[in-house]
Amino acid sequence: MSSVYIHIPYCHHKCTYCDFHFSVQKRSLNTILDAIIKEIDDRREYLDSKKLESIYFGGGTPSILSIKQLETIFKQLSSIYNWDKNAEITIECNPEDLNKEYVQGLKELGFNRISLGIQSLNDTVLQWMGRHHTVEQSLKSIELLQKMKIDNFSIDLIFGLPFYDSEYLLKDLKYLVNKFHPRHISAYQLTIEPKTKLHHLVQKKNLIPASDEKVAKEFLLIQEYLTKNGYIHYEVSNYAQEGFYSKHNSAYWLQKKYIGIGPSAHSYNGKERRWNIANNYIYAKNVLSGKTYSDKEDLSTKQLYNEYVYTRLRTIYGCDLKEIEHFFGKKLKEDFLRNYENYKEYFIVNNQNYCLIPNKGYLIADKIAVDFFV
Repeated sequence: MSSVYIHIPYCHHKCTYCDFHFSVQKRSLNTILDAIIKEIDDRREYLDSKKLESIYFGGGTPSILSIKQLETIFKQLSSIYNWDKNAEITIECNPEDLNKEYVQGLKELGFNRISLGIQSLNDTVLQWMGRHHTVEQSLKSIELLQKMKIDNFSIDLIFGLPFYDSEYLLKDLKYLVNKFHPRHISAYQLTIEPKTKLHHLVQKKNLIPASDEKVAKEFLLIQEYLTKNGYIHYEVSNYAQEGFYSKHNSAYWLQKKYIGIGPSAHSYNGKERRWNIANNYIYAKNVLSGKTYSDKEDLSTKQLYNEYVYTRLRTIYGCDLKEIEHFFGKKLKEDFLRNYENYKEYFIVNNQNYCLIPNKGYLIADKIAVDFFV
């Protein structure tokens, strides 16, 4: 089975930390939607399997779209692909976009998973981040989802803020878990990305980022609390109750095939990586006129191996020696084992499956993975 990602490149406002591709100018929205519809049709042969296990609307802010606009995209998808009731269909939403009529419309379209960008339960922090919802709106949006029987929702939180006390973060987490019992929680470290407002503040020395010690402390606080309360730490930034791992994101981490539709979206079919132009105007112009709107890279065995190691070592799935030898050859399996000797204190080994220890291993997962690269 395969997956489809739809990138909606618009937001109401620009957050201080975000470097994703989007625009706050919505004049071209209908043109972009026309291009998305056409791209779905143009690339109908990209995936071998037309059976989908997940559909994910990300961005940007997909909840900017009306139910009618979302329905138009679904009609085009259903003319090419098929999926059953077990498919995971997710949309990212901002709390301020949700009301009873909108949530009902999402349900009728088939959305069965909502990813909510809560980020914090502190209004001052939300304002500093450039978010345009309040804590009250966040809590009401969760209550609305539960009232309308959307059981599978995920909450996004950000940690590692330079001025936000770790104990307040833990207090927020306890409140959300005890009151709402979300099926899934994503906890992302605040990172200072180039060309963002935060990056500008750091360059001007108007902001000192949180120390590595503070970030590590908060990472471990979150992990300890959530795992003690029944959540499985199945990827560095993601926690879920049993049976509620994100199927879509897991498809990326397990090297399954997927197609990305929309400006800046990426695709992978097992042999190549393809990415669309990260410019709304050029993307739409080229798609609608039949010109090239993406670049691609044919992946070598070494590149595929490096991607395998990088993604697997960030997850509960780990690296399987049998898989490594089968897909990449005996030499790369031997390379893996040699590198393992340098880091074995960070690993849990079960039969031929090598997983990082979730606490101290996950703290340096990227460094470990890079050292395993060939």
